[in-house]
Amino acid sequence: MKDRELVGGGLRFNFIQGENSLYMGVGAFNEFERWDRTDAIILKNLWKMNSFLGAEIDLNKQVQINAILYYQTGRDAAIEAFRSRLSGHFEVKDKISNHFKVKLISDFFMDNRPIIPLNTFVYEAYVGIEYLLN
Repeated sequence: MKDRELVGGGLRFNFIQGENSLYMGVGAFNEFERWDRTDAIILKNLWKMNSFLGAEIDLNKQVQINAILYYQTGRDAAIEAFRSRLSGHFEVKDKISNHFKVKLISDFFMDNRPIIPLNTFVYEAYVGIEYLLN
C-alpha cells in the first residue's frame, strides 16, 4: 500500500465506568487507499460503517485485561459487494512492581475481500514490558 487516508467520526457509549469498564461505539469513515503494483495502480475510495465493543477489567490488584473488537463494512460498487473487516486486540497485564508490568498482547485482522490478494486472516502475538514513570 502506497497511501492510506482515513477520516470519520462516531459515538461511544460507556455502559460501565470506573476500574472496570464496558463500552461500545458506532460511526462512519471514508477510507482512501492507493496500491502501487507492478502491473497496475489500484485506487479505492470507500465509505464504511465502523462499530466496536471493548472492555477493561481488573481481575485483581495485579492482573488487568483490555480487549476490543471492531467490525467495519462498506459497499464497493466496483465489485457490487460489501468489503468487511473484523479485527481485535487482546491484552493481559501482570503488575510485578509499582513500576513494571509484563504484557501479553494479541491482535488479529480478518478481511473477507482484500483489495489485493492477501491472506484473509492475519494474527500476531507478543510479550512486552511496560515501565511507569512516577
